[in-house]
Amino acid sequence: MNNTRTPFSPEERLYAVYGSTPPVQAMGRLKTEQILLRNSSFYDDLLLIGHLRECARDEGAEIRAGGNLGASFIAWLYGCTDANPLPPHTLCRKCKRTIFSYEGDGWDLPALECCGEPLYWTGSEIPVESLTPRIQSPDFQLDLYLPQSFEEHASEIIREHYRQRKFTLIPYTGVNRNRNEHDYVLIPANNPLPELDSDGIWHTDLDELFAAKHRRIHLICDERKEQIRTLRKRTGLDPSVYDLLDESVLSAAEARIKAEIQEEGGTPLESDKLCFSSLLNEYGYLRSAHTGDNPVYHREGAHYSDVFTCREQVWNLIQSRMNPEYRLSSEFPLFITKRVRRGMFTGNRMDPETEKVLRGLEIPEPWIEQMKQTEYLPAKADLIASLLDELKLVWYEQHDTSIHQHLGRFMLYHGKVRPSDSYLASHTLPGYAADDWYHEAYDINDDEEALQMKRVCKQCGKEFTLSDAAGEYDSAMGWPYYTEEFIGDLCAECAIRVTKDKLQTSREDPT
Repeated sequence: MNNTRTPFSPEERLYAVYGSTPPVQAMGRLKTEQILLRNSSFYDDLLLIGHLRECARDEGAEIRAGGNLGASFIAWLYGCTDANPLPPHTLCRKCKRTIFSYEGDGWDLPALECCGEPLYWTGSEIPVESLTPRIQSPDFQLDLYLPQSFEEHASEIIREHYRQRKFTLIPYTGVNRNRNEHDYVLIPANNPLPELDSDGIWHTDLDELFAAKHRRIHLICDERKEQIRTLRKRTGLDPSVYDLLDESVLSAAEARIKAEIQEEGGTPLESDKLCFSSLLNEYGYLRSAHTGDNPVYHREGAHYSDVFTCREQVWNLIQSRMNPEYRLSSEFPLFITKRVRRGMFTGNRMDPETEKVLRGLEIPEPWIEQMKQTEYLPAKADLIASLLDELKLVWYEQHDTSIHQHLGRFMLYHGKVRPSDSYLASHTLPGYAADDWYHEAYDINDDEEALQMKRVCKQCGKEFTLSDAAGEYDSAMGWPYYTEEFIGDLCAECAIRVTKDKLQTSREDPT
């Protein structure tokens, strides 16, 4: 894909999806976002993200942009987010007939047909207000979640994208990030570069970055996206949205989410029914952070619909109670939402005047109390993207029995390697915590002795080392699966041939 070509305008993309006379909801949202736009980098970001997603798909990987950008209708038209922020609706791809529904969620609309084909359903009703800070901030940090195995290629694409726009991309440190997060900063080409170390890294702190108003690119190596890429490559299968919304997948995902809530010391609430929107509330409840003092979390019979599970719900609640007679600023719902999602009302920090206004709007006491006890609320678009990843992992687990099995000395679980009990009984692995193996999988490539040990291929008799075989296999196949699949028994040439034969067989005979 040529990343420098002139893209279709948002209007042209709108007409391509919704026809020459798009519904007022779609045209109105597009015009509203365009009026709000003061950030010239916004469209630039969309071009970059769209290009990255296309390149990632070509390599069996996925990328998503974090934060409020996923709530943009323009971003959805450009293929940069999976969350369509319009109200729930169905759409015929042939005649462009659109039917809006103001109940439930687009993911849960009934299966209908038009022009002999299933209707496409979409729409998660995300208010434009949740997007406003993003599209009006010229120095907003761009967060990108991607598989670690695609990070190097992504960095090259990002560097070239901004080089064409007269920026230099340099890595920097100084922020307290873990090893799976990498930060870059954009320096205008006509500006002198800061002092870099021998590896080309700028060592600085956030205060200096903020003072210089440099844009930041933050790459997060997402473990689940790496697992999905591995499983997609391994099986040759790619589930559709219809597959992910199967009742068996939703049920298994719900059980996993409830178990995780309990593992973290939370109290699972009651679900209204088994569907995507209900699961989204449950997942938001898991990902949000509370002080634990709100009695609604512990009240018998409490439902997920009784609590905030994403920041947009706060805005919707207050906006629904606004009355022109009160002469409140239209910014008031956003003012409250910002403070709730960041935990700024915890520790009795809600001022009496704000609390009095909320009561004047007839906000129920349990909701006001939850505002005071909420430490963090995720964005709905982020939740949708994360939940879709969770559903994909569940689907692969149901359709690939080898995801969870013992393989000699090592066990593969959700695409991660863990030493088997028999191996642990006779070996000491530095830094390995048996009770935390789901989060910190041990990588055999860290074992220098195993890495350099001479081996003999059981197929061709050629001598090789695990270091050479794993590296060659990863380079040729595009995913780090050699150790789990072949346990060091085959040289790279034989392992590559065996894998290609398996993939070819699975394509010819899917059963």
